Amino acid sequence: VDPSAAAAIAVRKTYRPDIYRRSLQGTGIGMPNASLKVEGALTDSVGMPTTQGTLTLGPDGFFDGTRFDPDLLDDYIRANRLPIN
Repeated sequence: VDPSAAAAIAVRKTYRPDIYRRSLQGTGIGMPNASLKVEGALTDSVGMPTTQGTLTLGPDGFFDGTRFDPDLLDDYIRANRLPIN
């Protein structure tokens, strides 16, 4: 898929953590308070608040060894020399 504004919109319409959260309501399973997070930023385990207490997140190296912030998608594409249409 070529990077483009339309592709980013399609991803946001497809990635639906709200459906996951709604499906798990009432099960007692703790869900992270955030739907997205920076990947590749954690080098140690850290406790994060959830709807039911805390969740331990382990080191999260991103697949290409860089840091990925979903709020900075265009920056990530530019840094990796991918064309933005």
